[in-house]
Amino acid sequence: MKTWCIVIVITVVFLCIGVHPTYAGERVILLGSGDVRVTSPRDSTLGQSYVITLPIPQGIAGNKIHRAALEFLADVFGPDTEAYQSESALVEVYGVDGPVTGELDPGQIRRPSAMTRNVVVGENRRILVDITEFLRYNLRQENTTASLVVGFVQAHDGVFRIREDAFGMGKPVRLTIVELPRAADH
Repeated sequence: MKTWCIVIVITVVFLCIGVHPTYAGERVILLGSGDVRVTSPRDSTLGQSYVITLPIPQGIAGNKIHRAALEFLADVFGPDTEAYQSESALVEVYGVDGPVTGELDPGQIRRPSAMTRNVVVGENRRILVDITEFLRYNLRQENTTASLVVGFVQAHDGVFRIREDAFGMGKPVRLTIVELPRAADH
C-alpha cells in the first residue's frame, strides 16, 4: 500500500512539473484547386496524374516534424481488359524537382522519392500518403513550395481523378503536419 502511494505521488509530481512530452501541435493546410492540377505531360511516357503544389510552412524545422500526411479523395479504376478484372490500382506519388509550369517534364520526377499506395478501385476512395521525408527534405532545402506528381505515373491505363471538393469550399487536398513532442513549457 505504501509503495503504491509513493508511485502515485511521484507520478503526480512529474506531471505537475512538466516532465512529460507534449505535441507542439498539428497544422492542417487545405489546398485549393489552383494547387492541384491535371498534368500535361510532354510525352506519352506518363499516365494520368496530377501535380500538387504544397506551400512549405514557415517557422518549423525539418527535424521537428513527427508526421506529415497528404489526404485526398479520388475515383480510381484499373485498366479495362477482357483477361481479368483489376480490383486494385497502384497510385504513385513522386517528388518533383523545380516548379511545374505548363507541361510536366518526366526528367523532373525524382524516381527515388516514390511513395505508393495500393487502392481498391471505385469512386470516392480516401487516399492517405505519408510525405514526412519529402517535407523534411524541402524544409532542409529552405524551399517555400514543393511539388508532387500523384496518380498513375508509370501506368497508362485506367482512371485516376482527384475529387475537387473533398474538404468543402473547392479544397481537394488536405496536408496535415504533426510536430515532434517537446518538453512542456513550465
